[in-house]
This record gives sequence, structure tokens and C-alpha cells, in this order.
Amino acid sequence: MVFVRTGNLNVSALRAAWHGAALPDPADELRALADWKARGFRAVEDYVSWAVAEPRPGRWDFSRHRAAADAARAAGLDYWVFLWLHVSPPWFRAPDFRWEGDSTPAWVPMRCVEHGCHSAFPSLHAAGTARALRRFYRAAGEQLGDRVDGVVVGFPADYGEVGYPSGVADWVIQQGDDEPEHHHTGFWCDEAPAAAAFGAAMRAAHGDAAALAARWGLDVEA
Repeated sequence: MVFVRTGNLNVSALRAAWHGAALPDPADELRALADWKARGFRAVEDYVSWAVAEPRPGRWDFSRHRAAADAARAAGLDYWVFLWLHVSPPWFRAPDFRWEGDSTPAWVPMRCVEHGCHSAFPSLHAAGTARALRRFYRAAGEQLGDRVDGVVVGFPADYGEVGYPSGVADWVIQQGDDEPEHHHTGFWCDEAPAAAAFGAAMRAAHGDAAALAARWGLDVEA
């Protein structure tokens, strides 16, 4: 039997939260669950974003996701979650926000090598992002618990935590023609934490610049 899932629940909520707008009523989405079951789907996928789940620092609210899970179960569907930390709440992206005990800003966006421009998504190399990931994933597990039948980690695009801001999900962040966001395919690792991580990896692998140059066939002075 082929396992088929559909969705995606709370996509409109995710986008609204990113832009600081009021969250839409999920009633229409939940009414569609019975029809999806009748059409042969076995599971429904819910986009669980950090921007929706923590509208204020420390004030978690997974109520709409618990309601979606319960409605899916009532319709005979398994409930899968697709966790979106990179759709972060506006308070986290504020330049003066710091995690308790940290002296540096928590928000460090990805920066493209080609243009030297920042994206709208947090750097996966930044300590502030790592701390956010731990908080968000822990809270999701505690708040949704046994309601979850499956977790979608992501794939190589900006739909998941493992990808670059390639522009696939520009419908989330796009403000309009007058306020374009910088996103495209390419290398998004030009921010300082990424450069430091790369340097550490190269030193661990090669020892020094001369050894790296020899391995890569480069002039050591270059």
C-alpha cells in the first residue's frame, strides 16, 4: 500500500504570523479533512511554524495545532508535522533581541556569497539559531506529544531546516514588488558564524593553509 499524505494545514497562519498579521480562522481547512480522507489520503500534514507557536517570548501557543491533530484523528487521518523554525517571530528578528545570558544579538541571518546580501532566514551556524532550535523542537514535542504520527524534517530547499533560502518559499516572505526579499539558489554561508565554521573544518581536515593548498592544487599565497 502506498502511503499518501496531503495538506498543508496552517500555511495561511504561517504566512500571516511572518508578516505580523492576525491569524486566519482554521475552520475551513479542518472541514476539508473528511473530504481528503474520502479521496484516499491516509495522513494530513500541518505546517507548524515558530512564528505561530511563540508570538511573544516565552508564551507558547500550540492550540491551533492540537486542534488540527484532534480533527485529523476524528476524520481518520494520521497527523504529520512539518516544523518551520526558519519562519521566525518578528521579536526574534529584532536587532536588539538577545537570549538570556548572551551578550550578542540572537538574530544572525544567512548571507549569500555571490552578492553579500542577507536573507530573511536565520543562519544555521549561529549560536542564537541553535538555541532557538532546541527551544522550538522541545516545546513542539511537549505540546503536541502523542498526537504526532510523523515528523517531516525537510529537503534541500527553503522548505526545511536543512536547505538554503533558494526562493522556493518566496510566497512566505515576499512583501511585494516595492520590498523584495533577497533569495535565490546558490551558497548561503557568507555570514561570520558560517565562515568561522568553515575555517574550523578546514583546519581540522588539513592543519594549515599550505596543506590545504597542496590538497586543492592551489598556490598557498593565493
